Amino acid sequence: MTVSATVANTGNADAAASTTEFLLDGGTVLGTVDTPAIPAGDTATVSVGWDTRGANGEHTIRITADSDGAVTESAEDNNAGTLTVTVRGNKVRNGSFEQSAEGSSPDGWSSSGSTSYDGDSASAGPGGTWTSEPIDVVPGASYDLVASATGSLGTVVVQQLSAAGVVLGSVSLPALGALESVVAVAAGAAQVRIVLRGGPTGTTFDDVGLFER
Repeated sequence: MTVSATVANTGNADAAASTTEFLLDGGTVLGTVDTPAIPAGDTATVSVGWDTRGANGEHTIRITADSDGAVTESAEDNNAGTLTVTVRGNKVRNGSFEQSAEGSSPDGWSSSGSTSYDGDSASAGPGGTWTSEPIDVVPGASYDLVASATGSLGTVVVQQLSAAGVVLGSVSLPALGALESVVAVAAGAAQVRIVLRGGPTGTTFDDVGLFER
């Protein structure tokens, strides 16, 4: 994800170029970003990337303008701001399709029929499918389902499984562009499995996620 901050020069003189620091949970520097000179009364927006894989839970990001002390200021006590965020872990293993031990297929997914893989996304032709590993869920709970699909209209199928692995039912959702939906887990289901089906001329899938609400 991208974390952005707006740095404002509220003084009556131009501010020289400086740096802005993004600090995670008081210990990890996400980045120190070059910040351009800012005219009096103007602002500049700076950003840093944050890899949130494995970072489930609540986090605090502290952003400090002029972190190197390069700018002479009339007030030095208003250079920092904090942002508190909650990262929800994706229950789908390798939903970004970026992890591949063999290089020829994404970890956590199995394929059938006409499929291909380029290291960043998974594609399925007519009749082709990509199927996720079973995902543990809470019976009766609801989850946010997201996916990205390009090409022709594909289908995202959510199969609901019993503790013994028997398919109790499924929900099929048309997928083209950004898919966002809510999936309600049946009372007797212990796991779900996501199946990506290709459309008439092929569909490329990416960023598949299932998140607790």
